[in-house]
Amino acid sequence: MVKRFPYWVYVVGVFVAWAIVFLVTWRKLDAHRFHEVLIFGCGFLIGVLAASLARKIYK
Repeated sequence: MVKRFPYWVYVVGVFVAWAIVFLVTWRKLDAHRFHEVLIFGCGFLIGVLAASLARKIYK
């Protein structure tokens, strides 16, 4: 049987993964590329937050 983690564990994992991506791109790439990744990543994180709120509201 596969153990399933609660949804918040996946959300925290996504935030940690994006924090690592932001750190690596900030250290390795130029400012223009970092801002592109930052915009994309922040949009993704806003989507994760919206999905989390929707799960709580419509549950």
